[in-house]
Amino acid sequence: MSEVKEYRPINEDERKEIDEFAAKGLALIGVQESAESSAILDGIKGYLNNFETSDEEEITERALELGSLLGNTIQRHYGWKWFCIEVNSDSFYCIASNKERACCTCHNYIYSILKKKHSNNVKLLFNMIKKDYPKEWHFMQLT
Repeated sequence: MSEVKEYRPINEDERKEIDEFAAKGLALIGVQESAESSAILDGIKGYLNNFETSDEEEITERALELGSLLGNTIQRHYGWKWFCIEVNSDSFYCIASNKERACCTCHNYIYSILKKKHSNNVKLLFNMIKKDYPKEWHFMQLT
């Protein structure tokens, strides 16, 4: 991903939409919202490992649901915040570290796993999140 030119915190309507998708993701993997992060990550990873379809609409829906769930799990566990970022005139949602040095475009990340273009390293990515990142980083994408 290229350099982030513009960014802003998500608004209230976007927050509601992300939370609605995340709730669908929880139902999809059969885990309660109160579950530990590790149980949610196990559920996401297991679902992704067993996902088999080429239907673009279903892939997009699952990416929105599981990406929102992953981002909300990162937010709850690490205190990161949701942003809308613009890269090459395209807008994306990302979950970003407290000093906005690192981010994960969770929906795109899950989409690439569902399309078999990226390895399913959801748990590894989550467990490798750090408290601090280099000062020169600004919305550096983690994948």
